[in-house]
Amino acid sequence: MSRVEILSRQYGWRRWSDVYPYLGDLSGAQVVDLGCGIGDQARDLSRLGARVFGVDGDQDVIDHATSRGIPHARFVCCDIRDIKDRELKFEGVWTSFTAAYFPRFHVFTRSIDSVLKPGGWLAITEVDDLFGHEPLHPRWSELIEKYYVRSIEEDIYRFQSYAHVYEVLSQCGWSIHVDRKLDDDELCFAGAASSEILEAWRTRLSFMMPRFLDRFGDEAMGFDSAFLECLASKEHRSRSRVWFVLARKPFPS
Repeated sequence: MSRVEILSRQYGWRRWSDVYPYLGDLSGAQVVDLGCGIGDQARDLSRLGARVFGVDGDQDVIDHATSRGIPHARFVCCDIRDIKDRELKFEGVWTSFTAAYFPRFHVFTRSIDSVLKPGGWLAITEVDDLFGHEPLHPRWSELIEKYYVRSIEEDIYRFQSYAHVYEVLSQCGWSIHVDRKLDDDELCFAGAASSEILEAWRTRLSFMMPRFLDRFGDEAMGFDSAFLECLASKEHRSRSRVWFVLARKPFPS
Protein backbone atom coordinates (compact mmCIF):
# COMPACT_ATOMS: atom_id res chain seq x y z
CA MET A 1 0.00 0.00 0.00
CA SER A 2 1.40 3.42 -0.98
CA ARG A 3 1.78 6.32 1.43
CA VAL A 4 -0.89 8.17 -0.56
CA GLU A 5 -3.37 5.35 0.13
CA ILE A 6 -2.38 5.17 3.80
CA LEU A 7 -2.82 8.90 4.35
CA SER A 8 -6.10 8.98 2.42
CA ARG A 9 -7.86 6.71 4.92
CA GLN A 10 -6.51 8.38 8.06
CA TYR A 11 -8.29 11.70 7.72
CA GLY A 12 -11.62 10.46 9.10
CA TRP A 13 -10.02 9.08 12.26
CA ARG A 14 -8.68 12.44 13.38
CA ARG A 15 -10.53 15.30 15.14
CA TRP A 16 -9.47 18.25 13.02
CA SER A 17 -12.77 20.09 13.57
CA ASP A 18 -11.87 20.32 17.27
CA VAL A 19 -8.58 22.02 16.43
CA TYR A 20 -9.22 24.55 13.68
CA PRO A 21 -11.22 27.04 15.81
CA TYR A 22 -8.08 27.70 17.88
CA LEU A 23 -6.37 29.17 14.81
CA GLY A 24 -8.68 32.18 14.73
CA ASP A 25 -9.68 34.06 11.58
CA LEU A 26 -7.58 32.74 8.70
CA SER A 27 -8.98 35.03 6.01
CA GLY A 28 -6.05 35.89 3.75
CA ALA A 29 -3.49 34.46 6.19
CA GLN A 30 -0.29 32.98 4.75
CA VAL A 31 0.16 29.54 6.32
CA VAL A 32 2.84 26.92 5.74
CA ASP A 33 1.92 23.26 6.25
CA LEU A 34 5.11 21.37 7.16
CA GLY A 35 4.78 17.66 6.43
CA CYS A 36 1.65 18.34 4.40
CA GLY A 37 1.20 14.80 3.07
CA ILE A 38 -1.57 14.59 0.48
CA GLY A 39 -2.97 18.01 1.38
CA ASP A 40 -6.01 17.16 3.51
CA GLN A 41 -5.26 19.80 6.13
CA ALA A 42 -4.11 22.27 3.47
CA ARG A 43 -7.53 21.86 1.87
CA ASP A 44 -9.27 22.53 5.20
CA LEU A 45 -7.11 25.57 5.92
CA SER A 46 -7.79 26.89 2.43
CA ARG A 47 -11.53 26.54 2.98
CA LEU A 48 -11.10 28.58 6.15
CA GLY A 49 -9.57 31.40 4.10
CA ALA A 50 -5.83 30.74 4.32
CA ARG A 51 -3.30 30.75 1.51
CA VAL A 52 -1.33 27.57 2.10
CA PHE A 53 2.20 26.56 1.16
CA GLY A 54 2.56 22.81 1.66
CA VAL A 55 5.95 21.15 2.12
CA ASP A 56 6.77 17.45 2.27
CA GLY A 57 9.81 15.33 1.52
CA ASP A 58 7.87 12.70 -0.44
CA GLN A 59 7.42 13.56 -4.12
CA ASP A 60 4.55 11.10 -4.57
CA VAL A 61 2.36 12.75 -1.93
CA ILE A 62 3.27 16.22 -3.22
CA ASP A 63 2.23 15.17 -6.73
CA HIS A 64 -1.06 13.85 -5.34
CA ALA A 65 -1.69 17.03 -3.32
CA THR A 66 -0.98 19.19 -6.37
CA SER A 67 -3.30 17.11 -8.55
CA ARG A 68 -6.24 17.88 -6.25
CA GLY A 69 -6.35 21.49 -7.43
CA ILE A 70 -6.88 22.91 -3.94
CA PRO A 71 -7.64 26.64 -4.22
CA HIS A 72 -5.05 29.02 -2.77
CA ALA A 73 -2.64 26.15 -2.06
CA ARG A 74 0.66 25.20 -3.65
CA PHE A 75 2.95 22.33 -2.79
CA VAL A 76 6.71 21.78 -2.92
CA CYS A 77 8.81 18.67 -2.32
CA CYS A 78 11.82 19.48 -0.16
CA ASP A 79 13.42 18.69 3.17
CA ILE A 80 11.50 20.58 5.85
CA ARG A 81 14.80 21.70 7.33
CA ASP A 82 15.66 23.49 4.07
CA ILE A 83 12.65 25.76 4.17
CA LYS A 84 14.77 28.23 6.11
CA ASP A 85 16.55 29.03 2.85
CA ARG A 86 13.39 30.28 1.16
CA GLU A 87 12.37 33.92 1.09
CA LEU A 88 9.01 33.37 2.75
CA LYS A 89 7.24 34.81 5.77
CA PHE A 90 4.06 33.36 7.21
CA GLU A 91 1.43 34.24 9.81
CA GLY A 92 1.11 30.61 10.85
CA VAL A 93 2.81 27.22 10.73
CA TRP A 94 0.70 24.07 10.75
CA THR A 95 2.32 20.68 11.30
CA SER A 96 0.55 17.41 12.05
CA PHE A 97 2.24 14.13 12.97
CA THR A 98 5.61 15.50 11.86
CA ALA A 99 7.22 16.97 14.99
CA ALA A 100 8.21 13.56 16.39
CA TYR A 101 10.40 12.93 13.35
CA PHE A 102 12.70 15.61 14.79
CA PRO A 103 13.93 13.97 18.02
CA ARG A 104 15.93 17.12 18.71
CA PHE A 105 13.13 19.58 18.22
CA HIS A 106 15.32 22.69 18.27
CA VAL A 107 16.37 21.71 14.72
CA PHE A 108 12.73 22.05 13.69
CA THR A 109 12.20 25.34 15.48
CA ARG A 110 15.19 26.89 13.70
CA SER A 111 13.51 26.25 10.35
CA ILE A 112 10.20 27.57 11.65
CA ASP A 113 11.79 30.66 13.14
CA SER A 114 13.20 31.68 9.77
CA VAL A 115 9.82 31.74 8.00
CA LEU A 116 7.36 32.74 10.73
CA LYS A 117 6.59 36.35 11.52
CA PRO A 118 7.05 37.53 15.15
CA GLY A 119 3.84 36.83 17.03
CA GLY A 120 2.87 34.20 14.47
CA TRP A 121 1.36 30.91 15.55
CA LEU A 122 2.67 27.36 15.47
CA ALA A 123 0.06 24.58 15.61
CA ILE A 124 1.37 21.09 16.40
CA THR A 125 -0.62 17.85 16.48
CA GLU A 126 1.30 14.72 17.46
CA VAL A 127 0.92 11.37 19.21
CA ASP A 128 2.72 10.35 22.38
CA ASP A 129 3.48 6.70 23.13
CA LEU A 130 2.27 5.23 19.81
CA PHE A 131 2.71 1.65 21.04
CA GLY A 132 1.27 2.35 24.49
CA HIS A 133 -1.48 -0.28 24.31
CA GLU A 134 -2.47 -3.00 26.76
CA PRO A 135 -2.69 -5.86 27.56
CA LEU A 136 0.77 -6.85 26.31
CA HIS A 137 3.21 -9.37 27.72
CA PRO A 138 6.04 -7.62 29.64
CA ARG A 139 8.60 -8.84 27.08
CA TRP A 140 6.89 -6.77 24.39
CA SER A 141 6.57 -3.73 26.64
CA GLU A 142 10.29 -3.94 27.36
CA LEU A 143 11.04 -4.23 23.64
CA ILE A 144 8.94 -1.15 22.93
CA GLU A 145 10.79 0.87 25.54
CA LYS A 146 14.14 -0.16 24.06
CA TYR A 147 12.92 0.79 20.59
CA TYR A 148 11.81 4.20 21.86
CA VAL A 149 15.29 4.85 23.27
CA ARG A 150 17.07 3.52 20.19
CA SER A 151 14.98 5.73 17.88
CA ILE A 152 16.12 8.85 19.72
CA GLU A 153 19.74 7.71 19.77
CA GLU A 154 19.61 7.13 16.01
CA ASP A 155 17.90 10.51 15.48
CA ILE A 156 14.94 8.85 13.76
CA TYR A 157 11.86 9.54 15.89
CA ARG A 158 10.83 10.56 19.41
CA PHE A 159 7.88 8.41 20.43
CA GLN A 160 7.27 10.49 23.55
CA SER A 161 7.65 13.97 22.12
CA TYR A 162 5.21 16.13 24.08
CA ALA A 163 7.45 17.00 27.05
CA HIS A 164 10.46 17.58 24.81
CA VAL A 165 8.59 19.86 22.39
CA TYR A 166 7.02 21.80 25.25
CA GLU A 167 10.44 22.26 26.90
CA VAL A 168 12.12 23.47 23.69
CA LEU A 169 9.35 25.96 22.92
CA SER A 170 9.44 27.31 26.47
CA GLN A 171 13.22 27.65 26.41
CA CYS A 172 13.01 29.57 23.13
CA GLY A 173 10.51 32.03 24.59
CA TRP A 174 7.41 30.82 22.77
CA SER A 175 4.13 31.37 24.62
CA ILE A 176 1.80 28.37 24.83
CA HIS A 177 -1.81 29.40 24.22
CA VAL A 178 -3.52 26.03 23.81
CA ASP A 179 -2.52 22.63 25.21
CA ARG A 180 -5.05 19.84 24.99
CA LYS A 181 -5.62 16.16 24.33
CA LEU A 182 -7.55 15.05 21.23
CA ASP A 183 -9.73 12.00 20.70
CA ASP A 184 -8.55 9.67 17.94
CA ASP A 185 -10.27 6.57 16.58
CA GLU A 186 -7.06 4.90 15.43
CA LEU A 187 -4.39 5.85 17.93
CA CYS A 188 -6.10 6.10 21.33
CA PHE A 189 -9.26 4.07 21.82
CA ALA A 190 -10.64 1.51 24.25
CA GLY A 191 -12.02 -1.91 23.48
CA ALA A 192 -11.51 -4.06 20.40
CA ALA A 193 -10.38 -2.29 17.24
CA SER A 194 -12.58 -2.40 14.16
CA SER A 195 -11.45 -4.40 11.15
CA GLU A 196 -10.54 -1.16 9.37
CA ILE A 197 -8.38 0.05 12.26
CA LEU A 198 -6.73 -3.35 12.57
CA GLU A 199 -5.87 -3.27 8.88
CA ALA A 200 -4.32 0.19 9.29
CA TRP A 201 -2.18 -1.07 12.16
CA ARG A 202 -1.26 -4.19 10.20
CA THR A 203 0.02 -1.96 7.40
CA ARG A 204 1.95 0.23 9.85
CA LEU A 205 3.57 -2.80 11.46
CA SER A 206 4.52 -4.24 8.08
CA PHE A 207 6.62 -1.12 7.51
CA MET A 208 8.08 -1.09 11.01
CA MET A 209 8.85 -4.75 11.63
CA PRO A 210 12.01 -4.75 9.47
CA ARG A 211 13.39 -2.04 11.79
CA PHE A 212 12.52 -4.10 14.86
CA LEU A 213 14.14 -7.20 13.40
CA ASP A 214 17.21 -5.29 12.24
CA ARG A 215 17.80 -3.88 15.71
CA PHE A 216 16.64 -6.72 17.96
CA GLY A 217 16.76 -9.88 15.82
CA ASP A 218 14.98 -12.94 17.22
CA GLU A 219 13.92 -10.92 20.26
CA ALA A 220 11.43 -9.09 18.02
CA MET A 221 9.98 -12.17 16.29
CA GLY A 222 6.23 -12.31 16.82
CA PHE A 223 5.83 -8.73 18.06
CA ASP A 224 3.50 -7.74 15.21
CA SER A 225 1.12 -10.65 15.83
CA ALA A 226 1.09 -10.05 19.58
CA PHE A 227 0.40 -6.35 19.14
CA LEU A 228 -2.49 -6.95 16.73
CA GLU A 229 -3.96 -9.46 19.19
CA CYS A 230 -3.78 -6.75 21.86
CA LEU A 231 -5.66 -4.28 19.67
CA ALA A 232 -8.31 -6.86 18.83
CA SER A 233 -8.94 -7.77 22.47
CA LYS A 234 -12.13 -6.62 24.19
CA GLU A 235 -9.90 -5.76 27.16
CA HIS A 236 -7.75 -3.48 25.03
CA ARG A 237 -6.98 -0.04 26.45
CA SER A 238 -4.68 2.68 25.23
CA ARG A 239 -2.13 4.85 27.01
CA SER A 240 -1.39 6.72 23.79
CA ARG A 241 -2.25 10.40 23.67
CA VAL A 242 -2.83 12.61 20.66
CA TRP A 243 -1.92 16.11 21.74
CA PHE A 244 -2.34 19.57 20.28
CA VAL A 245 -0.32 22.65 21.17
CA LEU A 246 -0.74 26.16 19.80
CA ALA A 247 2.22 28.43 20.52
CA ARG A 248 3.20 31.93 19.42
CA LYS A 249 6.61 33.11 18.38
CA PRO A 250 8.05 35.83 20.62
CA PHE A 251 8.59 39.36 19.39
CA PRO A 252 12.20 40.60 19.30
CA SER A 253 13.20 42.16 22.61
